[in-house]
Amino acid sequence: MDAFEIIKKRYPEVVLIIGLQAGLVLLARQIMATAMVAAGGGEDQVAGQLPGGIEFVYGMGFAIVCIVWQILQLGFLRTAFTDGASQQEPKTLLVTGKAFFWRMLRFQIIFGLAYQFMIALGTGVIASTMYKDVAVADLPVWLGPACAMAAMAALAKPMLLCPALMIAEGCMVRESFARMKGFRLSTHSKMIKTFAVFIVMMFVFGTAEGLMKAKGAGQSVIIAVQAMITGTVGLVMSLYAIQFVAGKDVLTAEDAENAEEEDAENI
Repeated sequence: MDAFEIIKKRYPEVVLIIGLQAGLVLLARQIMATAMVAAGGGEDQVAGQLPGGIEFVYGMGFAIVCIVWQILQLGFLRTAFTDGASQQEPKTLLVTGKAFFWRMLRFQIIFGLAYQFMIALGTGVIASTMYKDVAVADLPVWLGPACAMAAMAALAKPMLLCPALMIAEGCMVRESFARMKGFRLSTHSKMIKTFAVFIVMMFVFGTAEGLMKAKGAGQSVIIAVQAMITGTVGLVMSLYAIQFVAGKDVLTAEDAENAEEEDAENI
């Protein structure tokens, strides 16, 4: 079954996951804006500071919601692989996804460090060669998103295949890095096309955000819509990657039921 079909048939779970993701993006921006005010970041930031002690509660709440969202997403991807388009309860997603949380977190830390290093390296090289006499604040708004897109493209293989191997095959982080070498991304055109759409969207949205003049509620709505679009495309991309590393399509609901019946007969 195609990844888009799974997304459509399991839309309640997708809405939950993508809605949480959009909310987290907005909350993260609010936290960053508040931190900038506290550090004297300028009058154009959100005014006011959180009262003493509330910052800790605010941060802890954000971290907890992040963890829940991550586990739900992992549970969705795993059950999409094992049960296809069969809808699942949030509790099932949480129970299923928690088994993959810590290994995914370790991978994200490693990948995040490499990703940020490549962005900083690319930005630094371009700024020092093409914009020697330009202040950092005056660099083109497209430079950061362009370097981020290039870094993501360079790290496409681990970004796509390592999480997929962990979810589909139960690999740990080190094993997923070793096993990804045996795959060629070019052999799965749908995954590559979806990935290309994803990184171009990240570049366009990142550049548009730098040029955005809307403030307040208007800005929040635009950012939330962008987060929902990229989140949905990201889920489709992850499903294609799981299909690819497993060497098969994810199961349809009927296939999953037939497999369960066969297992019961064998027992």
